Amino acid sequence: MHRARTAAMYVIPAVAILVAWLRIETPTHGAGRAVVLSLIALAPALAPGRAPKLTAVAVALVIGSWVALGASIATPGRALTRLWDGTREFYDVDLPFDPTSQPRMHGAVLLGIFAFCLLLALALAARRPLLAILVLALGAGWPGTLLWGGSELLVGGLMLAGALVILAGSRPRAKTAVVPAAVAGALVVACALGLASRPAVAKTELLNWQGWDLYTKANRSVGVRYVWDSNYSGIDWPKKRTVVFTVEAADEPFYWRATTLDAFVRDNWREDLRTTLPYVMSGDRAELVPYDVPRKGWVRQRVTMEALHDNHLVGAEEPVAFSTHGIETVSFANDGIALVVPGRARGRTYTVWSSVRHPTPEQLARTEPDRTTRIGVDKRVFVPPFGTPGRDAVVRGLLDAYTSPYTQLYDAAKRIVGRAKNPYAAVVAIESWLRESGRFRYDEHPPAVPGVPPLVAFVTETHRGYCQHFAGAMALMLRYLGIPARVAAGFASGTYADDHWTVTDHDAHAWVEVWFEGHGWLPFDPTPGRGELAASYSASSKSFDPGAAAALVGAGSAIQRLLQNEALSSSSVRGEHARSVPVAEPSNHRALLIVGLLVAGLVVLGIAVFAGKAIRRRARYLPADPRAVSAACRRELSEILLDQRIDVPRSATLQELGALLDAEFEVGASSLVEAAGGARFAAPGVAVEAAARARAEIRELRRVLRQRLSTFERLTGALSLRSLRSA
Repeated sequence: MHRARTAAMYVIPAVAILVAWLRIETPTHGAGRAVVLSLIALAPALAPGRAPKLTAVAVALVIGSWVALGASIATPGRALTRLWDGTREFYDVDLPFDPTSQPRMHGAVLLGIFAFCLLLALALAARRPLLAILVLALGAGWPGTLLWGGSELLVGGLMLAGALVILAGSRPRAKTAVVPAAVAGALVVACALGLASRPAVAKTELLNWQGWDLYTKANRSVGVRYVWDSNYSGIDWPKKRTVVFTVEAADEPFYWRATTLDAFVRDNWREDLRTTLPYVMSGDRAELVPYDVPRKGWVRQRVTMEALHDNHLVGAEEPVAFSTHGIETVSFANDGIALVVPGRARGRTYTVWSSVRHPTPEQLARTEPDRTTRIGVDKRVFVPPFGTPGRDAVVRGLLDAYTSPYTQLYDAAKRIVGRAKNPYAAVVAIESWLRESGRFRYDEHPPAVPGVPPLVAFVTETHRGYCQHFAGAMALMLRYLGIPARVAAGFASGTYADDHWTVTDHDAHAWVEVWFEGHGWLPFDPTPGRGELAASYSASSKSFDPGAAAALVGAGSAIQRLLQNEALSSSSVRGEHARSVPVAEPSNHRALLIVGLLVAGLVVLGIAVFAGKAIRRRARYLPADPRAVSAACRRELSEILLDQRIDVPRSATLQELGALLDAEFEVGASSLVEAAGGARFAAPGVAVEAAARARAEIRELRRVLRQRLSTFERLTGALSLRSLRSA
């Protein structure tokens, strides 16, 4: 019976550990071996007796390590080398990883599953529920923080259900409590899952494992260089991440802009540095004056260049001022681009101020386009601004005149935005279509279509590409629609810790900037899963409201149904990152109310149990009869042992109870036993005196017990129902 209960309690927590680890592999490979390892880990817990258990553990370790690593701990050097190499690769390889190309990582995952399952099984066999829950929390919770997106609620629900099973299974069976316990457990799981999905409650991981640097390969002096002009032939990230710069700044997800690609030439976006930007000195600060930028609300950053060997200085979103002491020969080009001699800024720190604006979608929707200036798509094609009467015929005439293959791109843009009411509606429609529709996939080596320009092939045929495809296509489509747009190049936010951002070469990114009169250049990001903006006007922001955007887009839009889709209004999954979309406030209140009522009910129940037991105990000592006092002492010793999960025979005598209590807790119960025995068997006069002494001794015993027991043991004993059931 004991072994059957151990196996039953093991199933759900073990499944939680398997799911948490295997989710970091794509495609899932070796799930069968993981199940076999979990069964091997369970076997020692089912062995009878201590010696057989130890033997079974040794055999399981040999077999399990061989199944996981292909090398047994019987040859420890080989096994440890494979394990260490696999563990170290977690800092080289992005997650989820391909187990067929990273067999050492896969072996480390399998060994992690086996180790945690073995510890879990042994803790359950020893009936140590708290230790088992701790193993479950580490074995499933820690790998759950390695990868964000896809199945966090499944892992969390399995962990919670496993903890409830462990707690329930560790207690003596009470058949009458099975149904209420099942209902209460299901309610707790449902409430926890519902609450965890709320944007007001769900947070990032509690364990910042990324800050643990276990990487021990030799660090060479690395200089990271970039060619910022667009390139659609494919990208390859280095396995080892390199920190390119750090930024002391506020905890807000900025994009760090290095340059802008304004010119579209021969199917590619190009950087244009021909125009020198004037600036004025304000103290030691060079303030750029490309246009009227408000001087208030600038965001200050301290940037330290690490491995970035480049001729650009980076800054958040739209840099407007620089203080560059110690960096020689700084010049400024159009659009706030700061240029230095390549490599001169490396190892140096400078200060940059940026104009960061967060207008609301409603404010942008009210912005009128400038209808006096034509928008240059490339050197030959200049189109009328958005909203100009008859502009469609003009654009099509220009495209037909040059037999341009970009006619398909313009047709797609027109179809997506439909009868958009304003430029912002068109911008957010195209951004959402590229980022949220599910039609497009992030691919670092997308296929090419011979004879078709890369951006046209991306939008109309392959639907696969990386950030340069997404940003380049969106900017070009907006220009054909008569909306000023360009590609911005630099880095996504990076990782925030200890008041600064750490940005690596893997954070290199391209996005789109769109001009709005009165607000300047604003960033938008159409690439799924590669970044996150803070402003609510962009579909890449957590606070973006698809319902409100749908109302701004206008009728006839191909994207309107997407924005109004119920799946988007509840949650959107973006590549590797999950985003919760706010819903109606009453739902939040309802979830909080359910959880609050559940917690309040448990508190009230606990208080009632504690108070009832205390009142019953005190009532036993009220009679003056010495024999009643002796019986009360015996009853209390029995209940103390029962509430501490120590089985007590119903026929146990006062002396046997005292001996058992001394053996377990060393409380010196012999004085109480002697006094209570005198109260029961001594002559009447002596018995009264012995009863008084027994009352004092029981109070002293309770005081000593409070010192011997931990806070948790005292609390669980006070709330235990074992003594109530035994009555």
